Amino acid sequence: METYLTWLTVFVGLTTLALLAQAVILVATYLRLAKLDEESRALRKQLSEQAGPILRNVEDITTTVRDKGRLIADDLTAMSYDARRQMEKVDQLTDELADRLRLQIIRADQLLSQALDNLEQAGATVKENVVGPVREAAAVLAGVKAAVDFLGARRQRGGKTGREGEQLFIYSGAETTRNRLPGGAAFFVCVRRESESALVIFARAPQLGRVKTRLVPPLTPRSALAFHIACLESTAHLAASLPRRVEKWLYLTSGPTAAHRGVGLPSSLRIGKQFGSNLGKRLERAFRDRFRGGAERVVVIGTDSPLLSSGRLRQAFSTLEHAQAVLGPARDGGFYLIGLRAWRWRIEGLFAGVEWGGPRAFLHVRARLRAVGLRVALLPPSYDVDTAAELARLKRDLQRSRKGHLAPLRAWLRRTGTF
Repeated sequence: METYLTWLTVFVGLTTLALLAQAVILVATYLRLAKLDEESRALRKQLSEQAGPILRNVEDITTTVRDKGRLIADDLTAMSYDARRQMEKVDQLTDELADRLRLQIIRADQLLSQALDNLEQAGATVKENVVGPVREAAAVLAGVKAAVDFLGARRQRGGKTGREGEQLFIYSGAETTRNRLPGGAAFFVCVRRESESALVIFARAPQLGRVKTRLVPPLTPRSALAFHIACLESTAHLAASLPRRVEKWLYLTSGPTAAHRGVGLPSSLRIGKQFGSNLGKRLERAFRDRFRGGAERVVVIGTDSPLLSSGRLRQAFSTLEHAQAVLGPARDGGFYLIGLRAWRWRIEGLFAGVEWGGPRAFLHVRARLRAVGLRVALLPPSYDVDTAAELARLKRDLQRSRKGHLAPLRAWLRRTGTF
C-alpha cells in the first residue's frame, strides 16, 4: 500500500511539472505574438509614412501628363487647322495656274494647228525636217492640256481627287521610269488612273486540233475546241467579276486574231499576245509588261481551272500585300495561279531551268522564287481539267456549283449530252 502511494505521488508530481511547463510555453508564445503584433503595427506605420509621398507624387505626375496631353492635343488641332488653310491656299493657287495655262494652251494649240496645216502644203523635204518636231510638240501640249483639264475638273468637284486611284503625274527630263519622252522635249505631263493590280489570263488561241489535245479521246477535236472556248469564257467572266480598279488582260498564244472573235468575252478584258519560246519566258514577259504599265501586284491564271472563285483571286491579291510571290498549287504537280509584287529585282531569267508540264513544275518554280530571295505564300490547292477523270470531276462539281461565271461550261455540257 505504501508503495502504491509513493508511485501515485511521483505521478502527480510529474503531471504537475508537465502542466507548469506547458503554461510557461503558452505564456512565452503569447508574449512573442504580442511583440510580433507590435512590430507589425510599427512596420505598417513606417510603410504608410513612406508610401504616402510616393502616391502623392504619382498622382501629381498623372495630373501633369494629362494636362500636357490636353495641351499637345490642342496644339495638334491648331496645326491641323493651319495645314488645312495652307492646302486651301495651294488649291487656290493651283486653280489660278490652271486658268492661266488653259489660256496659253488654247493659243499654242491654235498656232500649232495652223503650223501643221501650213506644213502639209509644203514640200516633202520640209515636212520630213519640220513636221516631226512639230507633232512631238503637239503631243507634249496634249499632255499639258490633259493635266489642265484634270485640274479644272478637280476644282469643279470642290477640291476632291475624283475617282479612286486617279493621280496627276508630271515627268521631267529626257526619260522616266515609265514613259519615254518625245525627242527634244523638256517636260511631259500626263494624267492617268493608277491601277495597282492586274489579272492576266494565259490561254491558247482557240484553234481546232491545237487545244485540249490530252482530252482527245474521249472528246473529239471539235468538242475539245468547244470545251476550251467554254473554259475561256467562264474564266473571262470570272475576271470581269473583280473590282474595276483591277486591270484584266487575256494573253493569247497568237495575239488578237479572228480565232477569238466568236468567243463571248467581257468588254473590260483587254487582249494581248504571249511572247517567248517557253512558258517561263512568256510569264516573265507578261509580268514585266504589267509592272511597266504601272501595276504593283500581278496575278496570272490559266483556263484549266474554271472553278476558281473571285474570292480566291482576291485572296491572291491581298496575300501580295505582305508576300512578294504567291502560288496556287495544282494536284497534278503544276500550279493554277502565280502572282508577283513589283520589287527591286530582275524579272529576266526568273523561271530559267524550270521543267514545264512535268509533275514537279510547282516545286521548281517555288525553289526559283525562293532562290532570288522572294517570300512565297501558298494558296489552297486545286485541280486542272486535263484528263478524262478530271473532266468527270468537273461535271460533278458543276452540278453542285451555282456560280454565275460557269454558265458557258454548263451550256457546253448540256450541248454535248454530258448532263
